[in-house]
Amino acid sequence: MTTHAMSRPTVIIQLEAERELDLRLCGRELGRYAQSLAHCWSLLGLTRGDRVAIFDYGTSPATFLASSAFLPHLRRGASDLLGCLCICTDGLPQMASRVVNVLRHIRPRALFMRPDGLHPLMNLAEQDHLDVQQYVEFIIVSQDEGILSSTLKDECLRRLGVPLYSLLRIDNALFLAVECPTCSAFHVPWKMYEIQMVASDSERIAPPGDEGFLKVAPTFADGVGPYVSSARGRLLPKGCSKGPRDQRFEL
Repeated sequence: MTTHAMSRPTVIIQLEAERELDLRLCGRELGRYAQSLAHCWSLLGLTRGDRVAIFDYGTSPATFLASSAFLPHLRRGASDLLGCLCICTDGLPQMASRVVNVLRHIRPRALFMRPDGLHPLMNLAEQDHLDVQQYVEFIIVSQDEGILSSTLKDECLRRLGVPLYSLLRIDNALFLAVECPTCSAFHVPWKMYEIQMVASDSERIAPPGDEGFLKVAPTFADGVGPYVSSARGRLLPKGCSKGPRDQRFEL
């Protein structure tokens, strides 16, 4: 949702814990936030002409940053930047029939959705004898400060026949990072965020290679400072062929 405040749009994001984060972002900041999502899409191989389907709530940045049609004051969303064709539908996770209809009629290359919609989709696909891999190449699950477990990923691959990737959101810090299909690490655009790992017992910076809690700060939003998330992992050196200059971490 956006409103005008001193000629600056206010973006209100409803977080997973049903709190509201009031962010006052100008058009440039919104644009850079959308570029972060576009970087995630590009890392997954999405390019001009690809069809992308989204089954998520409109308050998710994975949704409202996807297209300029979804958010006023956003000049170009991820689909606009990459030349993709984007369709969005929402609803409760149990409304998996909407996803099935989108897959059958639109045949998107990628499907973005919430984790609580996976089991309803798997159940309905099996009930309808739907061969999901004929309609979509891969699924990306968006979650605030969380990622898919390996057990759930294996189950979905077995039941749906398509790979799943995690899109890590840290809404408090306007942060987006996606799991790389090549190296399985999470990639971060090197100019857009500062990332560190901090020790669990303090905000002491963990040495390179040591585990800690992910601390992030966007470089493009003046009013958003560093934030220590609940996501735990370790930093990795640069060097993946999909993004040689990207910062990388694993969770």
